Amino acid sequence: MSDFWKKIYKVIDKNAIFLAIIFSALIIFVNASVYFRQYDSKDQDAYASAHSHGFATANFAPDSWHNPIVAKEINLPSGTIKNYNHWPNGFFAVFALVIKIFGSNEVTGRSFAILLNLSGLFILAASFVRKNKIVYLAVPFILLSRMGRDAVPFVFLDSAFFLFVSLIVYAVSLLDEVKNHKKARNIFLVASIVGPFFCQLIIIFSFLAVPVFYYFDRNKKRLLVNLFLPFLATVVVLLGMSLAGQGFLNGFIELYKQFMHRVGIHERYDEYVSFFSLAKTIGKHWLLNLNFLMIFIPLSWWSLFRQKNPTAYFLPAAIIYSFVMRNYVGVHFFAGLPVTAAAIFTVISASSGWLDKKNLGILFLFLLVVSAFGVFLVPEKYQTYESIKAQRNLYADIAVSKKSENCRSFNITTPDGVEVDYRLVQFFLGPVVINKIKKGEAGKECFLRVNFINSRFAIEND
Repeated sequence: MSDFWKKIYKVIDKNAIFLAIIFSALIIFVNASVYFRQYDSKDQDAYASAHSHGFATANFAPDSWHNPIVAKEINLPSGTIKNYNHWPNGFFAVFALVIKIFGSNEVTGRSFAILLNLSGLFILAASFVRKNKIVYLAVPFILLSRMGRDAVPFVFLDSAFFLFVSLIVYAVSLLDEVKNHKKARNIFLVASIVGPFFCQLIIIFSFLAVPVFYYFDRNKKRLLVNLFLPFLATVVVLLGMSLAGQGFLNGFIELYKQFMHRVGIHERYDEYVSFFSLAKTIGKHWLLNLNFLMIFIPLSWWSLFRQKNPTAYFLPAAIIYSFVMRNYVGVHFFAGLPVTAAAIFTVISASSGWLDKKNLGILFLFLLVVSAFGVFLVPEKYQTYESIKAQRNLYADIAVSKKSENCRSFNITTPDGVEVDYRLVQFFLGPVVINKIKKGEAGKECFLRVNFINSRFAIEND
Protein backbone atom coordinates (compact mmCIF):
# COMPACT_ATOMS: atom_id res chain seq x y z
CA MET A 1 0.00 0.00 0.00
CA SER A 2 1.46 3.38 -1.01
CA ASP A 3 2.05 6.06 1.64
CA PHE A 4 -0.46 8.34 -0.08
CA TRP A 5 -3.19 5.70 0.02
CA LYS A 6 -2.35 4.91 3.64
CA LYS A 7 -2.92 8.55 4.55
CA ILE A 8 -6.28 8.65 2.74
CA TYR A 9 -7.32 5.38 4.37
CA LYS A 10 -6.38 6.57 7.86
CA VAL A 11 -8.17 9.90 7.44
CA ILE A 12 -11.37 8.25 6.25
CA ASP A 13 -11.24 5.56 8.92
CA LYS A 14 -10.40 7.93 11.77
CA ASN A 15 -13.16 10.38 10.86
CA ALA A 16 -15.79 7.91 9.60
CA ILE A 17 -18.27 8.55 12.43
CA PHE A 18 -17.87 12.31 12.14
CA LEU A 19 -18.23 12.15 8.35
CA ALA A 20 -21.33 9.95 8.67
CA ILE A 21 -22.98 12.42 11.06
CA ILE A 22 -22.12 15.44 8.89
CA PHE A 23 -23.21 13.78 5.64
CA SER A 24 -26.41 12.49 7.24
CA ALA A 25 -27.32 15.93 8.58
CA LEU A 26 -26.49 17.52 5.23
CA ILE A 27 -28.60 14.99 3.29
CA ILE A 28 -31.61 15.54 5.54
CA PHE A 29 -31.18 19.31 5.39
CA VAL A 30 -30.87 19.42 1.59
CA ASN A 31 -33.84 17.05 1.25
CA ALA A 32 -35.91 18.71 3.97
CA SER A 33 -38.95 18.89 1.70
CA VAL A 34 -38.84 15.07 1.48
CA TYR A 35 -37.83 14.18 5.02
CA PHE A 36 -40.26 16.65 6.59
CA ARG A 37 -42.97 16.32 3.97
CA GLN A 38 -46.57 17.15 4.78
CA TYR A 39 -49.13 14.39 5.16
CA ASP A 40 -50.22 14.78 1.56
CA SER A 41 -48.21 12.06 -0.14
CA LYS A 42 -49.33 8.64 -1.35
CA ASP A 43 -52.14 7.38 0.88
CA GLN A 44 -50.03 4.66 2.53
CA ASP A 45 -47.70 7.33 3.94
CA ALA A 46 -50.14 10.19 4.59
CA TYR A 47 -52.92 8.15 6.17
CA ALA A 48 -50.69 5.98 8.37
CA SER A 49 -48.59 8.93 9.57
CA ALA A 50 -51.70 10.98 10.36
CA HIS A 51 -53.21 7.94 12.08
CA SER A 52 -50.20 7.80 14.39
CA HIS A 53 -51.16 11.24 15.68
CA GLY A 54 -54.68 9.95 16.30
CA PHE A 55 -53.33 6.95 18.23
CA ALA A 56 -51.02 9.19 20.26
CA THR A 57 -53.63 11.87 20.95
CA ALA A 58 -56.07 9.22 22.20
CA ASN A 59 -53.69 8.68 25.13
CA PHE A 60 -54.72 12.09 26.47
CA ALA A 61 -58.28 10.89 27.15
CA PRO A 62 -58.92 10.36 30.90
CA ASP A 63 -60.05 6.74 30.54
CA SER A 64 -57.50 5.66 27.95
CA TRP A 65 -55.17 4.02 30.49
CA HIS A 66 -57.57 1.32 31.70
CA ASN A 67 -55.61 -0.97 29.40
CA PRO A 68 -52.24 0.68 28.69
CA ILE A 69 -51.02 -2.18 26.47
CA VAL A 70 -53.38 -1.77 23.51
CA ALA A 71 -53.41 1.12 21.04
CA LYS A 72 -56.44 3.44 20.99
CA GLU A 73 -57.81 5.69 18.31
CA ILE A 74 -60.35 8.51 18.21
CA ASN A 75 -63.72 7.52 16.79
CA LEU A 76 -64.71 10.85 15.27
CA PRO A 77 -68.31 9.99 14.29
CA SER A 78 -69.15 8.96 17.88
CA GLY A 79 -66.74 11.28 19.69
CA THR A 80 -65.31 8.41 21.75
CA ILE A 81 -62.06 6.53 22.29
CA LYS A 82 -61.92 3.14 20.61
CA ASN A 83 -59.49 0.28 21.23
CA TYR A 84 -57.44 -0.72 18.19
CA ASN A 85 -56.12 -4.15 19.03
CA HIS A 86 -53.99 -4.73 15.94
CA TRP A 87 -51.04 -2.94 17.58
CA PRO A 88 -49.67 -2.32 21.09
CA ASN A 89 -49.55 1.18 22.57
CA GLY A 90 -45.85 1.61 23.44
CA PHE A 91 -44.82 3.69 20.43
CA PHE A 92 -47.95 5.83 20.54
CA ALA A 93 -47.64 6.47 24.30
CA VAL A 94 -44.08 7.77 23.84
CA PHE A 95 -45.20 9.75 20.78
CA ALA A 96 -47.97 11.28 22.94
CA LEU A 97 -45.29 12.56 25.31
CA VAL A 98 -43.37 14.04 22.38
CA ILE A 99 -46.57 15.71 21.13
CA LYS A 100 -47.23 17.06 24.62
CA ILE A 101 -43.84 18.80 24.56
CA PHE A 102 -43.51 19.87 20.93
CA GLY A 103 -47.10 19.96 19.69
CA SER A 104 -49.01 17.80 17.22
CA ASN A 105 -47.75 18.80 13.80
CA GLU A 106 -46.09 17.20 10.82
CA VAL A 107 -42.58 18.38 11.70
CA THR A 108 -42.88 16.80 15.15
CA GLY A 109 -44.09 13.52 13.65
CA ARG A 110 -41.40 13.34 10.98
CA SER A 111 -38.67 14.38 13.43
CA PHE A 112 -39.67 11.66 15.90
CA ALA A 113 -39.59 8.97 13.19
CA ILE A 114 -36.26 10.23 11.82
CA LEU A 115 -34.74 10.24 15.31
CA LEU A 116 -35.75 6.63 15.98
CA ASN A 117 -34.72 5.30 12.56
CA LEU A 118 -31.48 7.27 12.50
CA SER A 119 -30.61 5.93 15.96
CA GLY A 120 -31.26 2.44 14.64
CA LEU A 121 -29.01 3.02 11.64
CA PHE A 122 -26.08 4.24 13.75
CA ILE A 123 -26.52 1.30 16.14
CA LEU A 124 -26.38 -1.04 13.14
CA ALA A 125 -23.22 0.71 11.94
CA ALA A 126 -21.64 0.17 15.38
CA SER A 127 -22.68 -3.49 15.16
CA PHE A 128 -20.88 -4.07 11.87
CA VAL A 129 -17.63 -2.29 12.78
CA ARG A 130 -14.70 -4.68 12.84
CA LYS A 131 -11.50 -3.89 11.00
CA ASN A 132 -12.35 -0.27 10.28
CA LYS A 133 -15.12 2.27 10.75
CA ILE A 134 -15.91 2.82 7.07
CA VAL A 135 -19.19 0.97 7.60
CA TYR A 136 -20.57 4.15 9.24
CA LEU A 137 -20.77 5.59 5.73
CA ALA A 138 -23.64 3.15 5.14
CA VAL A 139 -25.85 5.52 7.15
CA PRO A 140 -25.69 8.49 4.74
CA PHE A 141 -25.81 6.00 1.85
CA ILE A 142 -29.18 4.73 3.12
CA LEU A 143 -30.42 8.29 3.66
CA LEU A 144 -29.60 9.04 0.03
CA SER A 145 -31.50 5.99 -1.18
CA ARG A 146 -35.15 5.79 -2.09
CA MET A 147 -35.85 3.54 0.90
CA GLY A 148 -34.20 6.02 3.23
CA ARG A 149 -36.11 9.00 1.89
CA ASP A 150 -39.42 7.14 2.04
CA ALA A 151 -39.12 4.95 5.14
CA VAL A 152 -36.90 6.88 7.57
CA PRO A 153 -39.41 9.76 8.04
CA PHE A 154 -42.42 7.40 7.98
CA VAL A 155 -44.42 8.05 11.16
CA PHE A 156 -45.58 4.74 12.55
CA LEU A 157 -44.47 2.13 15.07
CA ASP A 158 -42.17 0.59 12.44
CA SER A 159 -39.55 3.19 13.43
CA ALA A 160 -39.56 1.83 17.01
CA PHE A 161 -39.55 -1.71 15.58
CA PHE A 162 -36.45 -0.88 13.52
CA LEU A 163 -34.71 0.57 16.59
CA PHE A 164 -35.33 -2.58 18.64
CA VAL A 165 -34.21 -4.78 15.74
CA SER A 166 -30.99 -2.75 15.63
CA LEU A 167 -30.44 -3.32 19.35
CA ILE A 168 -30.87 -7.08 18.88
CA VAL A 169 -28.36 -7.02 16.01
CA TYR A 170 -25.94 -5.03 18.19
CA ALA A 171 -26.33 -7.58 20.99
CA VAL A 172 -25.61 -10.42 18.54
CA SER A 173 -22.57 -8.55 17.17
CA LEU A 174 -20.90 -8.70 20.60
CA LEU A 175 -20.88 -12.48 20.75
CA ASP A 176 -17.58 -13.05 18.97
CA GLU A 177 -15.73 -12.00 22.14
CA VAL A 178 -16.41 -13.96 25.33
CA LYS A 179 -15.80 -10.92 27.54
CA ASN A 180 -18.83 -9.23 25.93
CA HIS A 181 -21.27 -12.11 26.35
CA LYS A 182 -22.92 -10.75 29.51
CA LYS A 183 -23.38 -7.34 27.91
CA ALA A 184 -24.79 -8.98 24.80
CA ARG A 185 -27.32 -11.00 26.82
CA ASN A 186 -28.45 -7.95 28.78
CA ILE A 187 -28.99 -5.84 25.67
CA PHE A 188 -30.75 -8.70 23.92
CA LEU A 189 -33.13 -9.34 26.82
CA VAL A 190 -33.96 -5.65 27.26
CA ALA A 191 -34.71 -5.24 23.53
CA SER A 192 -36.62 -8.53 23.31
CA ILE A 193 -38.71 -7.93 26.45
CA VAL A 194 -39.47 -4.23 25.97
CA GLY A 195 -39.74 -4.42 22.18
CA PRO A 196 -43.07 -6.34 22.00
CA PHE A 197 -44.80 -3.52 23.91
CA PHE A 198 -43.91 -1.32 20.91
CA CYS A 199 -44.41 -3.90 18.15
CA GLN A 200 -45.22 -7.56 18.73
CA LEU A 201 -43.51 -8.59 15.49
CA ILE A 202 -40.09 -8.12 17.13
CA ILE A 203 -40.45 -11.66 18.51
CA ILE A 204 -39.41 -13.03 15.10
CA PHE A 205 -35.99 -11.34 15.23
CA SER A 206 -35.62 -12.34 18.90
CA PHE A 207 -36.26 -16.02 18.22
CA LEU A 208 -33.94 -16.01 15.20
CA ALA A 209 -31.15 -14.54 17.35
CA VAL A 210 -31.40 -17.28 20.01
CA PRO A 211 -29.57 -19.98 17.96
CA VAL A 212 -26.75 -17.50 17.34
CA PHE A 213 -26.45 -16.87 21.07
CA TYR A 214 -26.36 -20.60 21.73
CA TYR A 215 -23.71 -21.19 19.03
CA PHE A 216 -21.32 -18.76 20.71
CA ASP A 217 -22.38 -19.42 24.32
CA ARG A 218 -23.25 -23.17 24.48
CA ASN A 219 -25.20 -22.66 27.72
CA LYS A 220 -28.56 -24.47 27.80
CA LYS A 221 -29.85 -22.56 30.82
CA ARG A 222 -29.29 -19.21 29.13
CA LEU A 223 -30.78 -20.68 25.94
CA LEU A 224 -34.03 -21.34 27.79
CA VAL A 225 -34.00 -17.87 29.36
CA ASN A 226 -33.42 -16.25 25.96
CA LEU A 227 -36.38 -18.17 24.59
CA PHE A 228 -38.76 -17.88 27.51
CA LEU A 229 -38.54 -14.20 28.53
CA PRO A 230 -39.17 -12.69 25.05
CA PHE A 231 -41.96 -15.23 24.56
CA LEU A 232 -43.50 -14.33 27.92
CA ALA A 233 -43.35 -10.60 27.13
CA THR A 234 -45.04 -11.20 23.79
CA VAL A 235 -47.75 -13.32 25.41
CA VAL A 236 -48.44 -10.53 27.93
CA VAL A 237 -48.77 -8.04 25.08
CA LEU A 238 -51.07 -10.30 23.07
CA LEU A 239 -53.25 -10.98 26.12
CA GLY A 240 -53.53 -7.25 26.79
CA MET A 241 -54.46 -6.64 23.17
CA SER A 242 -57.01 -9.48 23.24
CA LEU A 243 -58.70 -7.99 26.32
CA ALA A 244 -59.33 -4.83 24.32
CA GLY A 245 -61.94 -6.46 22.10
CA GLN A 246 -65.61 -7.11 22.76
CA GLY A 247 -64.70 -9.74 25.30
CA PHE A 248 -61.44 -11.68 25.47
CA LEU A 249 -62.49 -14.37 22.96
CA ASN A 250 -63.59 -11.85 20.33
CA GLY A 251 -60.42 -9.84 20.87
CA PHE A 252 -58.26 -12.94 20.47
CA ILE A 253 -60.12 -13.98 17.32
CA GLU A 254 -59.56 -10.51 15.83
CA LEU A 255 -55.84 -10.73 16.59
CA TYR A 256 -55.69 -14.24 15.14
CA LYS A 257 -57.41 -13.16 11.91
CA GLN A 258 -55.08 -10.20 11.51
CA PHE A 259 -52.00 -12.36 12.08
CA MET A 260 -53.21 -14.98 9.60
CA HIS A 261 -53.66 -12.20 7.06
CA ARG A 262 -50.19 -10.75 7.64
CA VAL A 263 -48.51 -14.11 7.16
CA GLY A 264 -50.55 -14.72 4.02
CA ILE A 265 -52.53 -17.76 5.17
CA HIS A 266 -55.95 -16.13 5.02
CA GLU A 267 -56.58 -13.09 2.83
CA ARG A 268 -58.56 -10.57 4.84
CA TYR A 269 -58.29 -7.47 2.71
CA ASP A 270 -57.55 -6.97 -0.95
CA GLU A 271 -53.91 -7.63 -0.14
CA TYR A 272 -52.17 -10.84 -1.09
CA VAL A 273 -48.46 -11.24 -1.77
CA SER A 274 -47.16 -14.60 -3.00
CA PHE A 275 -43.68 -15.84 -2.06
CA PHE A 276 -42.51 -15.23 -5.61
CA SER A 277 -43.96 -11.74 -5.64
CA LEU A 278 -42.24 -10.92 -2.35
CA ALA A 279 -38.93 -12.24 -3.69
CA LYS A 280 -39.30 -9.85 -6.64
CA THR A 281 -40.14 -7.00 -4.26
CA ILE A 282 -37.03 -7.63 -2.16
CA GLY A 283 -34.92 -7.88 -5.32
CA LYS A 284 -36.35 -4.57 -6.49
CA HIS A 285 -35.57 -2.98 -3.12
CA TRP A 286 -31.97 -4.14 -3.42
CA LEU A 287 -31.62 -3.05 -7.04
CA LEU A 288 -33.03 0.45 -6.49
CA ASN A 289 -31.32 1.05 -3.15
CA LEU A 290 -27.90 -0.54 -3.68
CA ASN A 291 -27.37 -0.04 -7.40
CA PHE A 292 -24.05 -1.64 -8.44
CA LEU A 293 -23.40 -2.81 -4.89
CA MET A 294 -26.25 -5.30 -5.21
CA ILE A 295 -24.03 -7.77 -7.05
CA PHE A 296 -21.84 -8.11 -3.94
CA ILE A 297 -24.65 -9.17 -1.56
CA PRO A 298 -24.13 -12.99 -1.75
CA LEU A 299 -20.33 -12.81 -1.63
CA SER A 300 -20.36 -10.23 1.17
CA TRP A 301 -22.67 -12.31 3.34
CA TRP A 302 -20.62 -15.44 2.70
CA SER A 303 -17.48 -13.55 3.68
CA LEU A 304 -19.00 -12.54 7.04
CA PHE A 305 -20.33 -16.06 7.60
CA ARG A 306 -16.97 -17.74 6.89
CA GLN A 307 -15.29 -15.36 9.33
CA LYS A 308 -17.87 -16.41 11.95
CA ASN A 309 -18.86 -12.77 12.21
CA PRO A 310 -22.14 -12.82 14.20
CA THR A 311 -23.52 -9.88 12.20
CA ALA A 312 -24.04 -12.38 9.37
CA TYR A 313 -27.24 -13.11 11.31
CA PHE A 314 -28.93 -9.87 10.22
CA LEU A 315 -29.44 -10.45 6.49
CA PRO A 316 -31.00 -13.94 6.68
CA ALA A 317 -33.05 -12.86 9.71
CA ALA A 318 -34.42 -9.88 7.79
CA ILE A 319 -35.21 -12.09 4.78
CA ILE A 320 -36.96 -14.71 6.93
CA TYR A 321 -38.95 -12.01 8.72
CA SER A 322 -40.01 -10.57 5.37
CA PHE A 323 -41.22 -13.94 4.08
CA VAL A 324 -43.02 -14.81 7.32
CA MET A 325 -44.82 -11.45 7.31
CA ARG A 326 -45.10 -11.32 3.53
CA ASN A 327 -48.56 -9.72 3.42
CA TYR A 328 -47.21 -6.92 5.60
CA VAL A 329 -43.75 -6.39 4.13
CA GLY A 330 -44.87 -6.98 0.55
CA VAL A 331 -47.77 -4.54 0.70
CA HIS A 332 -46.14 -1.77 2.73
CA PHE A 333 -43.12 -0.19 1.06
CA PHE A 334 -41.76 1.30 4.31
CA ALA A 335 -41.63 -2.20 5.86
CA GLY A 336 -38.77 -3.02 3.47
CA LEU A 337 -36.30 -0.93 5.49
CA PRO A 338 -34.88 -3.82 7.60
CA VAL A 339 -34.15 -6.14 4.66
CA THR A 340 -32.73 -3.26 2.62
CA ALA A 341 -30.56 -1.95 5.46
CA ALA A 342 -29.33 -5.49 6.18
CA ALA A 343 -28.10 -5.85 2.59
CA ILE A 344 -26.40 -2.43 2.57
CA PHE A 345 -24.61 -2.92 5.89
CA THR A 346 -23.55 -6.45 4.91
CA VAL A 347 -22.02 -5.30 1.63
CA ILE A 348 -20.24 -2.22 2.97
CA SER A 349 -19.00 -4.08 6.05
CA ALA A 350 -17.55 -6.99 4.08
CA SER A 351 -16.21 -4.86 1.24
CA SER A 352 -14.57 -2.29 3.51
CA GLY A 353 -11.81 -4.85 4.08
CA TRP A 354 -10.60 -4.01 0.61
CA LEU A 355 -9.49 -0.58 1.76
CA ASP A 356 -6.12 -1.84 2.96
CA LYS A 357 -5.38 -2.86 -0.62
CA LYS A 358 -4.77 0.09 -2.92
CA ASN A 359 -6.44 -1.02 -6.16
CA LEU A 360 -9.36 -2.78 -4.51
CA GLY A 361 -9.77 0.13 -2.09
CA ILE A 362 -10.02 2.64 -4.92
CA LEU A 363 -12.48 0.36 -6.74
CA PHE A 364 -14.63 0.02 -3.62
CA LEU A 365 -14.77 3.77 -2.98
CA PHE A 366 -15.52 4.39 -6.65
CA LEU A 367 -18.40 1.91 -6.67
CA LEU A 368 -19.68 3.32 -3.37
CA VAL A 369 -19.79 6.87 -4.75
CA VAL A 370 -21.28 5.84 -8.11
CA SER A 371 -23.91 3.68 -6.41
CA ALA A 372 -24.75 6.48 -3.96
CA PHE A 373 -25.29 8.83 -6.89
CA GLY A 374 -27.37 6.19 -8.66
CA VAL A 375 -29.70 5.46 -5.73
CA PHE A 376 -30.21 9.17 -5.14
CA LEU A 377 -31.54 9.59 -8.70
CA VAL A 378 -34.36 7.09 -8.04
CA PRO A 379 -37.50 9.14 -7.29
CA GLU A 380 -39.42 8.69 -4.04
CA LYS A 381 -42.39 6.36 -3.94
CA TYR A 382 -44.29 8.57 -1.51
CA GLN A 383 -44.80 11.66 -3.64
CA THR A 384 -47.49 14.31 -3.26
CA TYR A 385 -50.96 13.24 -4.40
CA GLU A 386 -53.10 16.22 -5.32
CA SER A 387 -56.33 14.60 -4.11
CA ILE A 388 -54.83 13.86 -0.69
CA LYS A 389 -53.24 17.28 -0.58
CA ALA A 390 -56.68 18.86 -1.15
CA GLN A 391 -58.10 16.79 1.73
CA ARG A 392 -55.20 17.66 4.01
CA ASN A 393 -55.47 21.39 3.36
CA LEU A 394 -59.24 21.42 3.81
CA TYR A 395 -59.11 19.52 7.11
CA ALA A 396 -56.42 21.93 8.30
CA ASP A 397 -58.79 24.84 7.61
CA ILE A 398 -61.65 23.08 9.39
CA ALA A 399 -59.46 22.47 12.46
CA VAL A 400 -58.92 26.21 12.98
CA SER A 401 -62.54 27.10 12.22
CA LYS A 402 -64.42 28.52 15.23
CA LYS A 403 -67.47 26.40 14.45
CA SER A 404 -65.46 23.21 14.97
CA GLU A 405 -64.62 24.23 18.55
CA ASN A 406 -68.14 23.34 19.72
CA CYS A 407 -68.08 19.86 18.21
CA ARG A 408 -67.74 16.66 20.21
CA SER A 409 -68.04 14.42 17.14
CA PHE A 410 -67.75 14.71 13.38
CA ASN A 411 -69.78 12.86 10.76
CA ILE A 412 -68.30 13.65 7.37
CA THR A 413 -69.99 13.46 4.00
CA THR A 414 -68.72 14.51 0.60
CA PRO A 415 -70.77 15.23 -2.54
CA ASP A 416 -67.87 14.82 -4.96
CA GLY A 417 -67.45 11.08 -4.53
CA VAL A 418 -64.12 11.27 -2.68
CA GLU A 419 -63.87 8.58 -0.01
CA VAL A 420 -63.44 9.95 3.49
CA ASP A 421 -60.58 8.30 5.36
CA TYR A 422 -60.89 9.10 9.05
CA ARG A 423 -57.21 8.31 9.68
CA LEU A 424 -56.24 11.58 8.02
CA VAL A 425 -59.05 13.46 9.76
CA GLN A 426 -57.89 12.27 13.21
CA PHE A 427 -54.68 14.26 12.87
CA PHE A 428 -56.55 17.55 12.47
CA LEU A 429 -59.85 17.11 14.32
CA GLY A 430 -58.85 14.52 16.90
CA PRO A 431 -57.51 17.14 19.35
CA VAL A 432 -60.88 18.96 19.20
CA VAL A 433 -62.69 15.81 20.33
CA ILE A 434 -60.07 15.00 22.98
CA ASN A 435 -60.36 18.48 24.50
CA LYS A 436 -64.11 17.99 24.90
CA ILE A 437 -63.58 14.58 26.48
CA LYS A 438 -60.91 15.89 28.87
CA LYS A 439 -63.09 18.79 29.99
CA GLY A 440 -66.12 16.56 30.39
CA GLU A 441 -68.09 18.74 28.00
CA ALA A 442 -70.89 17.18 26.01
CA GLY A 443 -70.36 19.29 22.92
CA LYS A 444 -72.44 18.90 19.79
CA GLU A 445 -72.70 16.28 17.13
CA CYS A 446 -71.46 17.98 14.00
CA PHE A 447 -72.28 17.03 10.45
CA LEU A 448 -69.39 18.08 8.29
CA ARG A 449 -69.97 18.42 4.56
CA VAL A 450 -66.78 18.79 2.56
CA ASN A 451 -66.11 19.39 -1.11
CA PHE A 452 -62.51 18.72 -2.02
CA ILE A 453 -62.89 19.94 -5.59
CA ASN A 454 -63.65 23.55 -4.69
CA SER A 455 -62.13 23.36 -1.17
CA ARG A 456 -65.31 24.24 0.66
CA PHE A 457 -66.87 22.90 3.83
CA ALA A 458 -69.95 23.43 5.96
CA ILE A 459 -70.48 22.45 9.60
CA GLU A 460 -73.99 21.78 10.81
CA ASN A 461 -74.63 21.17 14.52
CA ASP A 462 -77.35 18.89 15.81
